[in-house]
Amino acid sequence: MGSQSHEHYSELALEHFRNPRNVGEIKDAGGVACKEHPACGDRLKIWVRLDQDENVEVKFRASACVGTVAAASAATTMAEGIPAADVLVKVTEQSLSDLFGGFPPGKSHCPKLVATVLHDAVSAARKAQGKDSR
Repeated sequence: MGSQSHEHYSELALEHFRNPRNVGEIKDAGGVACKEHPACGDRLKIWVRLDQDENVEVKFRASACVGTVAAASAATTMAEGIPAADVLVKVTEQSLSDLFGGFPPGKSHCPKLVATVLHDAVSAARKAQGKDSR
């Protein structure tokens, strides 16, 4: 999390960056996904466990910029405790961008990276439980 200007991020984004929610790992996760953005080097890993009703428990670790850490914190907060199928519809690149009032120039990859990794982890957890991965 290098020395970068924070002036173009919303206060909510900065709050999620400074105090990220759901940081950690889930040892017996049903789904895990990891991705590194090829241009900037942001790395994100998300663990998902589903309960008997397919409600999501989620944790993440990131070595990333303000935008990716903030988006991962917000996305996992949005996903926590709701059905997996709802996560795939409600937690999107657009919903994350809207939540923060957009991202600074050059940071539009942040919500896309987070949504992709979260969806991959949720889909893997659903598949592990023998559910449709969509």
